[in-house]
This record gives sequence, C-alpha cells and structure tokens, in this order.
Amino acid sequence: MRSPTTRTYSRNKLVWRICKLERCYLPGLARLSSLSCESFHDPLHKYSCREELPRSCALLPGPTSLPIGFKTNLVRATEMNQRLLTPKTEVTRFICGGFALGIRLNHTMADAYGMMQFLNSISELIKGASAPSISPVWQREQYLNARSPPRITCMHHEFEQIRQSRDFMDSDKLFRTSIFFTPKVIQALYNRLSLSGSSRRCSRFDLIIACLWKCRTNALNPSNPDETVRLSVITNLRGKPGLKIPTGYYGNAFVYPAAVSTARILCTAPLSYAVQLIQNAKAQMSEEYIKSVADLIVIKKRPKYATDWNFLVSDITRLRGEKIDLGWGNAVYGGVAWATSNLSFCTNFKNSKGEDGVVVPICLPPLAVEKFKYELEEMTCEPLCGM
Repeated sequence: MRSPTTRTYSRNKLVWRICKLERCYLPGLARLSSLSCESFHDPLHKYSCREELPRSCALLPGPTSLPIGFKTNLVRATEMNQRLLTPKTEVTRFICGGFALGIRLNHTMADAYGMMQFLNSISELIKGASAPSISPVWQREQYLNARSPPRITCMHHEFEQIRQSRDFMDSDKLFRTSIFFTPKVIQALYNRLSLSGSSRRCSRFDLIIACLWKCRTNALNPSNPDETVRLSVITNLRGKPGLKIPTGYYGNAFVYPAAVSTARILCTAPLSYAVQLIQNAKAQMSEEYIKSVADLIVIKKRPKYATDWNFLVSDITRLRGEKIDLGWGNAVYGGVAWATSNLSFCTNFKNSKGEDGVVVPICLPPLAVEKFKYELEEMTCEPLCGM
C-alpha cells in the first residue's frame, strides 16, 4: 500500500474508518475555531490559545490530554465517547484547513506510553492493517502487584508530605506559559555545566529540568531558605531489568523518584549540583525500588505524591507524538495540552524558523513570572522564546 502522505485515501472513508474503530457517531461538521495551524508554531501561543477554542474542543481537555494538530483539511469530524482509554475525543477545525485531535484520557487506565500505543494502533488500522503490529496487553496483576506481605525497603521522598511554609500555588490565577529550548540555548547550558568544573555526562533532559528546577525555586522565593524542595522525575518502567513488562502493556508503568535539596543550597550551588541530584535520584530505579513503591502504595492505601515544593517533570520526547500519521502526514505538534501547578512535560517541537528543540509548558504565580524569566536568561545567557 502506498504511503498515506500521497493522499490516495478518500478522506471521508478515513474518517468513517476512525469512527467504526471508535464505535462513535458523526454529529456533523467539526467544531470551528478562528485559529490557524501557524498559531502552534509559537511556543507561547500554543499553550495560551486553548482559551480561544470552544469549551469542548480538542485543546481543552483535562490534566492528561494529547492534542495533535495536522496541516490539512478535515471534511467531517467525530465526537467520541469512549468507556476505556479515551472517554472523550474531539476534532477541531482551524481556518487554515488544519485540525487538532484532542483526546481526554482516564489516567487509571493508561499512561502516556499506552496512549501513544493506542494512537499508533489506530494509525495502522485506518491505513488498512488487519491488526495492530503490537497487540495490547493488560494483566497488570502479573507485573506490578505488591509483594505478599508488602514491605517498604527504600526511601521514597516523592511520597513524603512536608508541610510548606506558605501555600504559594493555591491559586486560580496561575500564569501558563512555555519555554522553547533551542539547540543554541541547550548548548549554552552545557557550556555552563562545563564551566562549573563538572565532568559528568548529562542527558539533554536532565540538563533542562535541572535548569528549570533551579530557576523555578529562585522565582518562587521560599520564605524559609532551608525549605525542603524536590524534583520528581516521572520515569517509564518498560524495559527495566527484572520486571518483564511486555511491549504491548498499556497500563500505568511509571514511578517518580525525587531529588531533594534545601532551597538555599539549590539556588546558590552551580548547575552541576542540581544535575547530580537528578541523576542520583534516577539511579535509585532498581527492581527493589520499584517493588518497594508498589508495596508502599498498598501499605499506605494509595497515597498521593508529595505536593509541597515538589516539581514533577516527564520526558515525552521519545514518544514522538508529532509523528502520529492518521492519513494526512505528520502533526505540527503532538503532546500534552498544558502544565499544571506542579507538573510539566518536555516535548519535541519545531518553531517557525524550522529549529528543532524542546518545549516545556509551565505554571507560575503571576508575581513570579518576571523573576523566572530573569533567572532563565541569566542561566542561558540567551533570550528565551515563549515568555
């Protein structure tokens, strides 16, 4: 079969096949928006423009949503009501002829990896495959159950509730923005790391989140300099030795080990200090640590992760959401719609200049925004796109 990018498919037929797979119905034309796909080449507008879309459109789902924008026409649209992976899926048309596919996910059923597996399966099926190349697997009781009897054998700072000195993020008026890290900005961070005398090898993700953790903490300005601050790294468990999680497993399979410091030391120490803390936290990810997390969840009756001075970050660059092809070619953007008060994501993005980089949405109190921007530009010695 020829590549779908040759557009030999009937668009109506493609939409019909999506609907058949989703057991949905066609209410009529897609929801209309005054935006265009060009809006999503601007890192700042990409996260703010969701306010301009209809309330129930693709870019306005809940905390775990995956908008995907395509530069093409969509003649018909679907309004789906799923019982499992996608309780709500909607398509929004833009004035340029492109569209956004927004999916609202029940996170108790799947994580980001599982969601991408689901979308890739739909992509294969609507292109004519008789079955997905990777069969879905559930059976979480075989892979991620607690031991009997359960026992906590490791330190888990990510669940340690520490009362904060002030409730700085409890506000409905948080400012949502995003930062686009170009290759030049990332290289500037590597240069800063080298100047601090560090010889440690460091991934792009570790470097970016170390920078954000320092700048965010400085901007929020803890009233107690000895406040305990944390950064939790959301980490995929698939492929970890000893767990034997099958390739097709789509349920939740992640933990979020935490790097811990006092605000004073984090803000005054060189960037290499934050990088080392993050790498040490990720190094905890042994089979025993993961089993200890499962046991803790049972013993403490599903506790929520720590929220006080805890910044959670997930790297979804490897999921390649922008490569999802539903018959019209690759997406302009594929990733989570927006950040929450303490949760951000690193996503692949190409700006209007054609530069490939990493975009990170973030939420801050309005009074902290200028300070955050100042700290970032001091750290990178570059003006940042998106703020």
